[in-house]
Amino acid sequence: MAASKTPRGSASSKSPRVESVLNSHLPHGEERWRFAEVYKIEDIGRDAEAQSRIGLDLDKRYVTELAEKIKAGVVLDPVVLWETPSNGDLCVEGNHRVAAYAKLGHPTVPAYLVQLDSVDEARYISAVFNASHGKRLDADALKAAVLAATRLRPEPTAAQLAKDYGVSASQVGKIKSEHDVRTRLDRLGVPGSATVTQGLVLPLARINLDEPLRQATELVIDAGMSATDTRALVSDVTAASSEAAMLDVIRKARAEMAEAITTVSSGRKASGSPLTDLRRAVGALEKVIEAFPDPTAWLPADDAVLLPWADRIVKVAAHLVEVAKAYRDVAPEAGEESAA
Repeated sequence: MAASKTPRGSASSKSPRVESVLNSHLPHGEERWRFAEVYKIEDIGRDAEAQSRIGLDLDKRYVTELAEKIKAGVVLDPVVLWETPSNGDLCVEGNHRVAAYAKLGHPTVPAYLVQLDSVDEARYISAVFNASHGKRLDADALKAAVLAATRLRPEPTAAQLAKDYGVSASQVGKIKSEHDVRTRLDRLGVPGSATVTQGLVLPLARINLDEPLRQATELVIDAGMSATDTRALVSDVTAASSEAAMLDVIRKARAEMAEAITTVSSGRKASGSPLTDLRRAVGALEKVIEAFPDPTAWLPADDAVLLPWADRIVKVAAHLVEVAKAYRDVAPEAGEESAA
């Protein structure tokens, strides 16, 4: 063993802050670590899987800054090493400190050697220490740290993780929701679901039933739907009273978006056409007309705005009539059916 034990309570470079984190975030924390005043740097292992930050690259400027502090007599916190059963002692906290000591030619560092149950627990503890230094994880590292924590037992709550990682509870919730939906989509075998962005996945998380989720996701992909349209679709689906009604909403939406689906299937972007905005605007107007069938209910209270509004409505209506005529010219059979 590379470490030499220091009896508890003796004078050393122990850190109450580090010990507090270990004791409060590990079950039976006080029983799972020991302190070594001297630990050989050459025996410290590094593994990206055991750390909160993705990759093993070091900030050379920060290493130099720490080295200058050490030369000036500043006492840095000991590093934290995971005593693995078969892979040596891996650094989960303090890689830059190790590099700074090595830069100065120091052969050893003070270290806490900790018994951890898994890579997930190592990544969790590493992220907690990272936040305690006031450093934010980037998006990928935060996602990995949150998902690692969800595999712990007992699993930390979203509020606890937010506090541990120095982020908002909503950030943690979004990561967990996205992961849950992607796991469901993988299980359902939805083609292309891996390409769906977070902005589209999060609204889809509201659909609890598998078959509506599958069909809604396929429609989102096939029609190249925007986040706004996806939210509108999900709102209509989740408002339906049964699974059959949900599927009917999706079927009707697919029929309405046939042109966008054709556009996407041809390799073009649906956003290149005003069809999406038209469908959204007409759908909203249909709902308002259904709620307020009497035209007089639409009159504004201020007489001064009546004429401008009337002119604008006439202009929009006239253009929509021309659009409808063009639709009927392109698909005369469909036009005849709708007219009937």
